[in-house]
Amino acid sequence: MRIREHFLRGLGESARTNGTAYGYSVALTGDYIALQGGAGTPHVQDAFLFGVGASITFALAGAFVTRGFRQRVEREPPVVLALGTAISILSISAATATCALLTLVATGSIAWFLGPLLGSTVYLLVSAFELVLAREAHEVAGTDHIDER
Repeated sequence: MRIREHFLRGLGESARTNGTAYGYSVALTGDYIALQGGAGTPHVQDAFLFGVGASITFALAGAFVTRGFRQRVEREPPVVLALGTAISILSISAATATCALLTLVATGSIAWFLGPLLGSTVYLLVSAFELVLAREAHEVAGTDHIDER
């Protein structure tokens, strides 16, 4: 009985702490595949452009939500994170679709820079919306003491 309890705790902790990062990894992989299929085979400089494009979004979002890295952002309760990451198919699909659509209008190095920039932006915005949906779902369901869970 005790092993089962600890296993479930470990599984829950792993899903909670890795869920959003895992979703972003899947989204960025999808972005890469979409870009390679539509924007052409990348060159060495495109690898750097891809990394810079993907990084800019997180730097700007971090600066924005922390008011220039001066304020702490409150965390969502674990039950909200669990539900929010469970529906991450929305953010993953939206990010990959963004890159696929980009390749209709851009190719080469510009696509390798803009793809991860736009894909990461879409991923962050939609994943934030997923957490809003998760919070609302818990409130509609009447989850008691949600901030303590």
